[in-house]
Amino acid sequence: MSRLDLLWTIKFQNEKHEVETVSTISRLLLENILPKHVAEIIIKENMSQGLYHESYDNVVVMFASIPNFKEFYVQSDVNNDGLECLRLLNEIIAEFDKLLDKNKFSCVEKIKTIGHTYMAAAGLNPGVEHRMTRERYNQNIVALAEFAFAMIAVLEGINRDCFNDFKLRVGMCNGPLVA
Repeated sequence: MSRLDLLWTIKFQNEKHEVETVSTISRLLLENILPKHVAEIIIKENMSQGLYHESYDNVVVMFASIPNFKEFYVQSDVNNDGLECLRLLNEIIAEFDKLLDKNKFSCVEKIKTIGHTYMAAAGLNPGVEHRMTRERYNQNIVALAEFAFAMIAVLEGINRDCFNDFKLRVGMCNGPLVA
């Protein structure tokens, strides 16, 4: 009987470990596609129904795209059916992401990337009062504009290293937002 108990205990521990692993993977996947604070709310409140949203009075949103990447992307045997082109795009995006680690860009949050377009915002303070002072609002605009200039500098460096001529097209909009 004790051998059977031991086997059941081992099986239980293995299944418990498997559940914890699946839970961790699920959390990481949610945090990968949603902002971390939204993922936490969905996990904690088990929001299987209903939509989560917050309203903000003053947010700055930026879209930055590499319009001539489409011309660069070619599927051929030389570049492993386009994988090398995608590897370079991934490297560019990773370099843009590294900029967010700088303290001066602490108010900037990457929202997502769609192909060769990078979306970021400043002024999102989840769970906090959504009205901000004019000074803080202006600081967010400046920080996001400086982030865009830093992205241009990064892309110019990559162009030098890879002998490319990628351009960065940036658009910014500010005002009220529901996210």
